Amino acid sequence: MYRELLTRLPFVALLVVTLPAAAQIESKGANCVEGSEATPERVIEDCDALLIDKGTAEAKLPSIFLARAEAFVRQGRLGFAIEDLGNVVERRPDNARAFFRRAELQRARGDADAAIAIGREGVALIDSTDMTTDRTTAHVGLGSTFAILGRRDEAHASFERAAGLLADKGALGAVVYVQRLIAEL
Repeated sequence: MYRELLTRLPFVALLVVTLPAAAQIESKGANCVEGSEATPERVIEDCDALLIDKGTAEAKLPSIFLARAEAFVRQGRLGFAIEDLGNVVERRPDNARAFFRRAELQRARGDADAAIAIGREGVALIDSTDMTTDRTTAHVGLGSTFAILGRRDEAHASFERAAGLLADKGALGAVVYVQRLIAEL
């Protein structure tokens, strides 16, 4: 009986030592998600840990950069957020939300020319795809930028393009929303 206990003891000890380590590895990056309720500092820390880890899959990088960009915005560090959104766009040029958010942050920093250039770049890249929702998002985003800057004709053209895409898709409720944006110009 003692012999059996002594032979199992090292395995139990190994299990006791490795379980906390395994739990720590599993939880690494747990707060690195968009919309995390963790503090921005914790989100950035978890995202940085994933970026440093060589085992992080290339496909996960855009979502890591999106989460970290959101945390930077919550801290008021818009320059870092814009940089991370640039990393998303570099890896996923079809990510309309990253283009739109990046343009929005440039506009918030007072750089209207950069906001418009980014918005136009996003529209040009995304218009060549079949992703109607992302194309619509890009046109509404660019139109919103023009509208905020008082460039009504360009805003109107962008909103009209978005309404046309939505009408082609049969999303009449969304068309009404975009038409309302046009009416408010």
